[in-house]
Amino acid sequence: MRNIEIKARLLQSETIHERLGATSAHFSQTLQQRDVFFAVPTGRLKLRFVNNTAELILYQRSDAATLRGSDYERVAVADGDAMLRILTQTLKVAGEVRKVRQLYLLENVRIHVDAVQGLGSYIEIEAVMDADHDEEQCHEAAKTLLAALDIAPKEYESKAYIDLLQQASQ
Repeated sequence: MRNIEIKARLLQSETIHERLGATSAHFSQTLQQRDVFFAVPTGRLKLRFVNNTAELILYQRSDAATLRGSDYERVAVADGDAMLRILTQTLKVAGEVRKVRQLYLLENVRIHVDAVQGLGSYIEIEAVMDADHDEEQCHEAAKTLLAALDIAPKEYESKAYIDLLQQASQ
């Protein structure tokens, strides 16, 4: 699977929900997420716990503070705790990210308003490519949403939350 995505620090996090309300995006749900990252040779591998479910996610993307492509695989995990035990016995744990995510949806675009423990507030926009939405359309949809939400390039973030947390702890 592939999407076009961008992350930005929310400097005015208190108004983002109002700005989202002015778009056609609709609120879907609030998610409690715990991501355990593992050291792998390429890309990023994480075991995500969401409410009472778990999934394994592998993704590859550049660390660039701009709209960028991301290739990913997601696999539902029936027993997250057992998978965590197996992975921690075979791979080095790179770190953990905990966040409360408010999910908004707009056609093929997922908008995440995240309160990340130890980092603060961020927004992620992910335009998912599919049979009806090619890369150019996804790029344009994300770009249009950034403008509608008044998110400036100075707010764009290049790094994953795990990298930001590791940087902050140094």
